[in-house]
Amino acid sequence: MKRFEFLLFVLLALFTCDVWAANPVALETELNMAEQEELMIIFSDVNEYPGHFGAYAEVVKINGDYPNPSYTYEWFAYPGGTGTTCSFTQILGREVFVNANYTTPGSSRIELECRVYLNGELQTTLYAYKYF
Repeated sequence: MKRFEFLLFVLLALFTCDVWAANPVALETELNMAEQEELMIIFSDVNEYPGHFGAYAEVVKINGDYPNPSYTYEWFAYPGGTGTTCSFTQILGREVFVNANYTTPGSSRIELECRVYLNGELQTTLYAYKYF
């Protein structure tokens, strides 16, 4: 009798898995345009020496291409650590030049935040960090 119950249980489990696989539950997620493009911030032309960091930061797609030209960008720079200061100059909408000065190597950092908008609507927020 126990073998029959076990066999019945196994058959029911296989049937359930087969039905679920044939009719998976569709999870719909609505991605905005920036999330579909998979954007990121990269640093280039880095100029770094003790106590100073300078570089261009730009928003690009994961594959290295330029993002949608209709985007607008809002940049923020935040210093972290004792004696750390940072500023940026916007070159293009998607590109800034970052300057940072620090006095405590090993415990200093800067955080760049870039908010990406399309037609005035926030699409995504990107972050980049540089530790000294």
